[in-house]
Amino acid sequence: MKTVSVQSQKGGAGKSTITVHLATAAVARGLTVRILDTDAQKSAVLWASMREAKTPEVLHCEPTKLRAAVEKARADGMGLVIIDSPPNAGPDAVDIAGPADLILIPCRPGVFDVSAVRRTIDIATMAKKPFLVVLSACPPRAPEISKTRAAFEAAGVPVAKAEIETRRAMDRALQYGESVIEFEPDGESARQINELLNEVLA
Repeated sequence: MKTVSVQSQKGGAGKSTITVHLATAAVARGLTVRILDTDAQKSAVLWASMREAKTPEVLHCEPTKLRAAVEKARADGMGLVIIDSPPNAGPDAVDIAGPADLILIPCRPGVFDVSAVRRTIDIATMAKKPFLVVLSACPPRAPEISKTRAAFEAAGVPVAKAEIETRRAMDRALQYGESVIEFEPDGESARQINELLNEVLA
């Protein structure tokens, strides 16, 4: 079983969006997937409540109970666990990173978001976990994307090859309790999510 924590210390980075789309892409490949939603806003739980499909399974989980929940998922035979986290840099952030095999750090291409990523990298370092920055909520073809990537790479920060753009299909899919993999399987957003999944599972 692989456990991935999606974390960022800045709201609006796209944590829940990446979580649910990535989880559904993994289900489409035949994996058994459980999302553990540790955010008090319960965005992933809300999304699941609108779905007709029963997979991926989504459970709310207090950060203090996360390790036990991950072990339960392992015992239940899950192939992939994705942890959706709240936007804060409190003591819970390290607890949320602790059970993960990989930390995904969504980041919009912008100076304030890059600054927030540094704090999340510190958390990953304290937890002694590998991490990967994901350029998310990217305006299509915007020059800020390549500039942000170049800045991270110059600093030796690992960045996912996949870039997740802001597209209508993503938002529309979520409104129907779906993911782009279901809503528009041959679309550009689905391709980007599948590319990211390839990197996560590598």
